Parts: sequence; C-alpha cells; structure tokens
Amino acid sequence: MDLKEKTTEKLQSELKMLQGGIWFFIGILLVLLVMSIRNFINNEEYSWIIFTVASSLTLPYSFKKIKEIKNELDSRK
Repeated sequence: MDLKEKTTEKLQSELKMLQGGIWFFIGILLVLLVMSIRNFINNEEYSWIIFTVASSLTLPYSFKKIKEIKNELDSRK
C-alpha cells in the first residue's frame, strides 16, 4: 500500500513502531557485536561478527522508510 493511501493515524502508528523496532534491533546488534568480539578474542572464531555486520545492513532501509513516512506526514500538515 502506498503511503499516500494510508491515513495519518496509520502512518503515525507505523512510524512509532519502526522507531521502537530500530532501537530494539540496534540494542540486539550491540549485544551480538560485544559477544562476537569476546568470542573472537577467546576462541578466534569470527563467524558471529560476519552475522552481526550482515544483519546491520537492514538498518539503512529502515531509516529510509522512517524518512519517507516523516516526509509524507509533513506534507499533510
């Protein structure tokens, strides 16, 4: 569904959900990164670091989506 077709209330709800989800995801990624670095130092395994970096590549899409929703909400004011 296009952003222009959604109601303002629906967009605001989606924006809050995305923002909360991003902060939760960033927290999980930070924990994974710390655990990965600790594991690498102790066991010389780096597979979790690769997983953490690969997972973080979804963040730019989420920030782009937030920006699009904010722009749509601003255009409605």
